[in-house]
Amino acid sequence: MGQTIGERMNEWMERRFVGRRFECDVFGQLLSAIHSRTERIINISGTAGMGKTTLLDRYESLALAQGAHSLRIDIAETGSGSDRIWRAVFEGLGRSAEQEAPASLEACISAIHRKSENGMLVLFVDSYEKIGSSDHWFRTAFLPRLPMNMLIVVAGRYSLEGPWRHSPAWKPLIIRLPLTELSYEDIHGYLQESGETDDEAIDAVWFRTLGHPLSLSLLNSSDGGDKAMQPLFSFEDRLEVWLREAPEEELRQLLFAASITRSFHQEWLSALLEKEVASTWFEKLSKLSFVSRASEGWQLHERVWEAMRRTFRERMPDTFERYCGKAVGRCLAKIEEGIRQGRDISREFAEALRFAGNPIMRAHYRHARESRHYMEPVDAGNREEAAAYAARRRDEARPWTVRCADLESGALFRYDLTAEESLLRLNALPIDELLEESPGALKLIRNAAGIVVGLTALIPIHEGTIDYLMRAPLSRAYFQSLSPVRRQELRVAPEQSSGVFVYSIDVDNLEDEELRGDIIPILFEPLLAGSLLVQSPPPLPYFAQACESLGFEETPGARHTGYGDEKVALTYALDTRKSRLPSYLRRMISDSGSLATAETMSDQSTISQLPERLTAREQEVAALLTQGFTNPEIAARLYVSEAAVKKHVNAMLSKFNLKNRTQLAKLILDGGSPDPFPS
Repeated sequence: MGQTIGERMNEWMERRFVGRRFECDVFGQLLSAIHSRTERIINISGTAGMGKTTLLDRYESLALAQGAHSLRIDIAETGSGSDRIWRAVFEGLGRSAEQEAPASLEACISAIHRKSENGMLVLFVDSYEKIGSSDHWFRTAFLPRLPMNMLIVVAGRYSLEGPWRHSPAWKPLIIRLPLTELSYEDIHGYLQESGETDDEAIDAVWFRTLGHPLSLSLLNSSDGGDKAMQPLFSFEDRLEVWLREAPEEELRQLLFAASITRSFHQEWLSALLEKEVASTWFEKLSKLSFVSRASEGWQLHERVWEAMRRTFRERMPDTFERYCGKAVGRCLAKIEEGIRQGRDISREFAEALRFAGNPIMRAHYRHARESRHYMEPVDAGNREEAAAYAARRRDEARPWTVRCADLESGALFRYDLTAEESLLRLNALPIDELLEESPGALKLIRNAAGIVVGLTALIPIHEGTIDYLMRAPLSRAYFQSLSPVRRQELRVAPEQSSGVFVYSIDVDNLEDEELRGDIIPILFEPLLAGSLLVQSPPPLPYFAQACESLGFEETPGARHTGYGDEKVALTYALDTRKSRLPSYLRRMISDSGSLATAETMSDQSTISQLPERLTAREQEVAALLTQGFTNPEIAARLYVSEAAVKKHVNAMLSKFNLKNRTQLAKLILDGGSPDPFPS
């Protein structure tokens, strides 16, 4: 007998399976060492389209290749009742429950034990998120009775929680494998296996799918090897896969609103929608598989967030812009408040930059997220580590290709650096000289394991460093271009520091999104402190466009050849001292189409149209309330107690016969004419 269709399909799927090496290694190791390992359950979790079922297919092939027996059920097909589940298991063993006398759970358990006597048995359970109340039965009445030489793989949108995680009996038995998107290297290998060799076409597919496995699997490649391979999955198609969890229109409207900012909470959504968001609906929203708790509230999964934003903008452009205007207005108001109070505004600044008008800025910042890396000053104690890092970087230098894309415009950006160019910033960094001239300027970047993955040099500008900066290769052109009066203004006491010269920021792999994302917060600190920032990076498109997109401007007469005689580098400066920071932020987002709306929203003329029955303090509270501030935030801004804010809000609700603060905000924004019949 020749090869069957099924065998040919399996061969094709084997060739097309990419990535998940770690997950496959975990399964293979546990399968081969089952008798010496404690773990018996592998829990695969991930949002829709993340490839959970495909990974189960791969696991099943690996199990069969090692001579194990495979048993597979899908809760979405069998149903969630305990009776249906054990019957599906029974039938999967090749036994019909109806042929047993009597058909029972006991007969199913006995059959499993008999099967396991002939070798390893692996039970695969898919779509576990649909098991519902039968989870208790599965955990307490079914799994405990299975033989020890058996492995169970449970896949679902959610990880196993509750007693699964907290019980000391279950905890050591479970290996958790949350699935994320595939890497660029995985996508590259997948497309090359499909016959696609053009790097630009591969980049386009990468940025359309962003490693989402289901999107990747739906590629359209015409006969003849068309290099313009395009995903059949549009953003809206991809979104519908996720939104099957949220069929109600009310819930979908909340999801659209939640996509405006990276993080959200119930009060903010109420302010954005101009209606009270019921706790029951917010609870449903927070329990979706692609919504997770974050430090500032809740967040949509990054790919869902991007797809929601894009779909929202395309379907309802006016509403999208109005919501963005509110978000920008709120960010700017919080930033101005933070500046006045002298507190950290990095979170608000990061949120504001998501609305930046420059597509390159948005593309670079798109993948920025909280980093696991940390900074450490270089001194005599770790100087050798800094030198060892530099030596390793030079020994392992290779070409870099930096890829990023802007979701709003769809623009793709690709920067190719040779091995020599990848070392320019590092080779210009005099470690020993800086340790002597500006102690504290040098810092190591360490990863979570403590390994050095970067080296930075930010030299404070003051009377103790000006002379060095006047002669250092990368900075002397800037300081020599200044007038004597201007240089003298910068000769302040060291404890004051008039600015920072960003001499170098080097990381060991610029292709790594997390490391690349680390560079932005390094610049954030002096920028948000209200400082003069000056830098002169290598004369390459990547660095030049990054500087310009951040708002740096070239300093006339400050070009130099500090990186080599044939490399003419420019010098850039950005001044955020005194009142310049708020205006800088407004300039950054002025091209996004949201600033005018934000300014209109925070316009005090709207508040002045309120009936004279509001006191001056109530008008101040009302102005902040319309911008989505919570009571504690309003209290901090006005330097009053939270109880006082609540008193003013309740007084305004009473005056206009309103039920909640959302109705009050709508009244204010509508010009102060109360609805005689509030809902």
